[in-house]
Amino acid sequence: MDLATRQQLVAGTSTRSDAIAALGAPHGQITFPSMPLLRQFGSMPEIEAPPGAVSALVHDTFSYRTEHPLDVLDIEQILVFLAEADVVLAVNCLDGQVLG
Repeated sequence: MDLATRQQLVAGTSTRSDAIAALGAPHGQITFPSMPLLRQFGSMPEIEAPPGAVSALVHDTFSYRTEHPLDVLDIEQILVFLAEADVVLAVNCLDGQVLG
């Protein structure tokens, strides 16, 4: 998944098919409202669905590296929020690290 391709998606114009063509097959899909999503991530702005969102395509990449004495999980996640007619409402990116 090339994170730069998310810029090809235009809110209000691009469709679900455009998102899949640009980012590849999603790793999952969320249907709103989503209580498990809120329990896992809370109210992070990148995760909150915009008004009118009925679903989101989830694209993930994970990589591990060891930096003594910690294991580091690098996370990149793109959420493509979709309206009723499968039109893109927003594209949010979550980049982060989890230290273990």
